[in-house]
Amino acid sequence: MPGSSTRDTRICSELGNDGGIVAVDMEDESNNSASAMANFGAVFRSTNPSTPIIVSGYGDPITRFGGTWPNPQLTYWADASGPQWYYGEWSEYANYGVDTAINWADAQCGHVCGSSFQMTPALSIYTIYQRSGILPDGDIAAGGNYAKDWKAPVFWREYGNMNATLAYYCPGR
Repeated sequence: MPGSSTRDTRICSELGNDGGIVAVDMEDESNNSASAMANFGAVFRSTNPSTPIIVSGYGDPITRFGGTWPNPQLTYWADASGPQWYYGEWSEYANYGVDTAINWADAQCGHVCGSSFQMTPALSIYTIYQRSGILPDGDIAAGGNYAKDWKAPVFWREYGNMNATLAYYCPGR
């Protein structure tokens, strides 16, 4: 929500009332801006106290959401963090393969963050290292199998390019 304001936050809350859950991408809005995050949370919860809300933002919530984890500005009102783990875009993936890239993400933040605050990773089927731009089936399967360990919702970004072969590897199918 670039340039988010109280009005935008109220709209998000209304959508949550209608849909039953909210996943909001706050990577730029809350990057080192505790006051913006606190305002969003206060306004959202004042009009929608019980709808679950997941905050998405880049791959590392420790760095992006204020340098500490769990971030008190986020955990006060959010139910989970959804880091964007697009392993097909990382140099670790290109240099060492899918398992190394996934393990790298886990070591950087992974279950350490999840142990004190619910994580719901967002995965992508895209890669810059394949001609097609789509991860090979086996690498999508590796992400899907990893995601099962979270026992939490997992978001697959850019789902519009999904097909039956790729969907087979998604958790929860």
